[in-house]
Amino acid sequence: MKKSIAVVLAILFVFPLAACGAKAAKAPTAEEFYQFVIEKNQMAEQMDCHMEMQMKAEAQDDSLTELADGALDVTMSGDVRGEHVGKPGMRMAMPMQMQMLGMTIETNTYFADGYLLMDMMGMKVKTPLPIEEALEQFTAANVQPLEYVDDLAITQDAATGLYTVTYTMNMEKALEISEGYVGSMFGNLSEVQEQFTWDSCSGALVADADGNLRSQTMDMVFSFKIEGVPVRCAMAMDCAYHEIGPDFRVEIPDPAEYTEADAEALGLAA
Repeated sequence: MKKSIAVVLAILFVFPLAACGAKAAKAPTAEEFYQFVIEKNQMAEQMDCHMEMQMKAEAQDDSLTELADGALDVTMSGDVRGEHVGKPGMRMAMPMQMQMLGMTIETNTYFADGYLLMDMMGMKVKTPLPIEEALEQFTAANVQPLEYVDDLAITQDAATGLYTVTYTMNMEKALEISEGYVGSMFGNLSEVQEQFTWDSCSGALVADADGNLRSQTMDMVFSFKIEGVPVRCAMAMDCAYHEIGPDFRVEIPDPAEYTEADAEALGLAA
């Protein structure tokens, strides 16, 4: 279970895109600017960001002893770097550090040349990953589609010129993304969907007038049941985007240093 959690968190939580291009329209509405940022991210082929995540899970019943004393509380931090994002030659590097179950787990995940490489808890393993699957996993938009968000509001900092767009998640759409955030950590979410509810989900993105992301935050509170016991989870994520210079490159370790393993052994099988 610990290996699966580490793998999923490393792969799924953040895949931001940052680039430069045409300028946004003057005095945009929140909806216009939000869509402008989405379109700009879809064009990007490089990424470099630092993410922080904290999740706290609390059982609402003392009978679920495995959730006592913060047993499933997780903190995670690390970097996400990518070249040729969304292209056949995509290269990704995600060095992460996770703290859970009283342990600190180093999880370094890479993708290049059709292979997923993982260096975790002293083990170096690799498995083939078709480029089609890699593109689906690594280019998932971390800016939610416009139809997924409500109550958008925009402000501009007079000193920096940066725009901030705040929003709440559309609760009818929220369940569509919860498989990645929750189901992968606690099992097949389809088995508990009828008992799963979003209590709240809000976020904010900061971008310059060219649509380049500078930072993103998201706060989520959701509830579901494990073995009939209500569990409340609060998750906060913060992502800071770095400027990409002309010498930017994603370093990938030598695959020859990694032992071949199948996807099921890595907790990645469908």
